[in-house]
Amino acid sequence: MFGLMAVVLIAMGGAVVDYVRLEQTRNRAQIALDAAALALHHEIFEGVADDDIKTQAQKLMLERIADGAVKASVDIIRTSTTDGSLYLEAEMDMPTLFVGLVGVSHLGARIVSEATRRKSELEVVMVLDNSGSMDDYFEGKNQFRMTSLVNAAQNAVNILYGDEAAQAQKNVKIGIVPFTQFVNVGTANVNKSWLNRSGSNAIMRDNFDNDGNPATSFTDSFDRISLFGQLAGKYSWGGCVEAEQSPYDTNDTPPTTPDTKFVPLFAPDEPDADGFSNSYLNDTGGTCTAAPTCTSVQQYSSCNSRSGTCSGLQSTKFSFKAANGTVTNNPAACPQTPGEPRLAAKAGTTTNTSARTVSTSFILGRAMQERICKYNGGVVTQASRSGATGPNADCPVHAVLPLTLTKKAVVDTIEAMRPLGKNNNQPQGGTNIAQGAVWGLHALTSGEPLTEAAQPSAYLQKVMILMTDGDNFHKPSGNMNGSAFFPAYGYPYNNTRMNAGRLGTPGQTEVELMDEMNRRTTATCATAKAAPNNIQIYTIGLYSTNAATIQMLQNCSSGQGYYYPATATNLSAVFQSIAQRLQSLRVSQ
Repeated sequence: MFGLMAVVLIAMGGAVVDYVRLEQTRNRAQIALDAAALALHHEIFEGVADDDIKTQAQKLMLERIADGAVKASVDIIRTSTTDGSLYLEAEMDMPTLFVGLVGVSHLGARIVSEATRRKSELEVVMVLDNSGSMDDYFEGKNQFRMTSLVNAAQNAVNILYGDEAAQAQKNVKIGIVPFTQFVNVGTANVNKSWLNRSGSNAIMRDNFDNDGNPATSFTDSFDRISLFGQLAGKYSWGGCVEAEQSPYDTNDTPPTTPDTKFVPLFAPDEPDADGFSNSYLNDTGGTCTAAPTCTSVQQYSSCNSRSGTCSGLQSTKFSFKAANGTVTNNPAACPQTPGEPRLAAKAGTTTNTSARTVSTSFILGRAMQERICKYNGGVVTQASRSGATGPNADCPVHAVLPLTLTKKAVVDTIEAMRPLGKNNNQPQGGTNIAQGAVWGLHALTSGEPLTEAAQPSAYLQKVMILMTDGDNFHKPSGNMNGSAFFPAYGYPYNNTRMNAGRLGTPGQTEVELMDEMNRRTTATCATAKAAPNNIQIYTIGLYSTNAATIQMLQNCSSGQGYYYPATATNLSAVFQSIAQRLQSLRVSQ
């Protein structure tokens, strides 16, 4: 009996030793697994596969335990780049010394380790609608849209920078991109290499000609910025650029070639004829001489000398007389497009009954719009200086503020926002969300045109907050340009002439144009969200009711919970919610 009991007593006494050894080994394994989690945590931001991280974690854990008798395996792994977490779970096993006497040859334990380090650096660009509908009293409604936006954006800045931070933060940068139909990139960039000033671009010569003949191509190189300086009085480039040709208007291709560089906005002077919204110069002003003239000669079978009327049209011949007096007998020399006016003030009709001909002379509206001589010393009308027209038409007053560490610069930019056009005090129309989004993308990437952003890193989060109160808006027209105003994509007419991958073709409806702009907005957001940019996008629809616009904003966002419908009443709460979410991203745990 004593012999039997001795075995049990020894096993029971030895169990204390075995369990102490188990706890010591488990502690070593826990420390080893924690060390592996910390060492490998950065790999979750670098695209390393979970299985590869698990294999590395097991190897590191065994090396740290440094006991060949102990077996350990990592069998569960969970990663989240959103939460910045790496979760590891492992099983360890060790042989026993004493309790093996009673049949327990091994003891084991499960251990868990989670390393969480959220991204501690933050770059945020707010892309904010400054179009005419953002006026506080738009269409007579006292909704205080711009006032609410200014207050909401400033509250978000206070959360991200901290209420007491008057100057600089070391790990938070914020930028502002106000947009309307255009984006103002800032007149200080007038001599930057990424701005196309050479004229060597498919869209640089749109709406300009030097011979008054629309049938001939304009091939001269000229500088749009210098063209501003040729106007009489103090007139200069307002800082806006046109949309690039597709596909460069939806991505961040480096602006190194003529086709990828940005074209300065110069809204052309439209004809003096009725029905054009941006006529700000005299068509025959500047250094222009005689106007180019088209003449049609119609041959009839008979004419009545008493009534001066003819009948039986047999043929029509055209001739074109250039401003220098050169005459070209060619039907193509007098092109006509739908809606193009024959300027009646310059027209004359002569009927020769004996020759049975009727000759009609007229000036083409296209020729009068495109002749470049009228800008040389041309006088901009006073109405255009105070209204929403002129060569800077629809260019927003407020320029892009690139990413900055300085809170005051951001607050001052937001405080100054008003839905006003360049050089005027009137609310401006036109909304181009795609242009706002693409310049938000440019602001968050480190290459030109804006270089203030940092390169992507494991602990840097890039964020775009895109807010609009309207639909993408590009109003078509039956006039010769195909548009009621000069848009960022150029006139639809120019698509048929230049084939430069620009937006719109003559005859498109407003809905068709909006759908295409929505597609380009979504494509821009997709570029921003894709690696290596990995930009988180929050979208806000202020009073948005159009189903297509809401769907576009939802698609543009980073997914469920990143799109916010809003009114002026809750806009501040929306910005606050976003800012608080972003604030948590940079707190290390």
